Amino acid sequence: MPNCFQLTRIGASSPSKLQDIDAELCVMLGVEVHPKYWVAGWYDIIGFALATGVPLNGSKDRGLNWRGEPRFRSMDEVIEDNAELVKILAYLRANYTEDAWAEIGRK
Repeated sequence: MPNCFQLTRIGASSPSKLQDIDAELCVMLGVEVHPKYWVAGWYDIIGFALATGVPLNGSKDRGLNWRGEPRFRSMDEVIEDNAELVKILAYLRANYTEDAWAEIGRK
């Protein structure tokens, strides 16, 4: 059962390609787009949190994970003190809305 997410630019009617968002983030941070890796690992950290239900804004009590450990309650808790991810999160909050879901069963 994969957990999925997408980001839609505020005011747009369809989701943005994550690669396009990565290119925007690279411009914002003043770095070149890497052909293989996401800038600052944002997809692996912020994207994973989004896919598991942590919202960009606000907080959500997610209970415990499968090991009985607390899940992240806010995106700020996810990124901690990583300066690049703090900038990326601020950019995403200002420009995008998120949608997350789990795909269950076969297609």
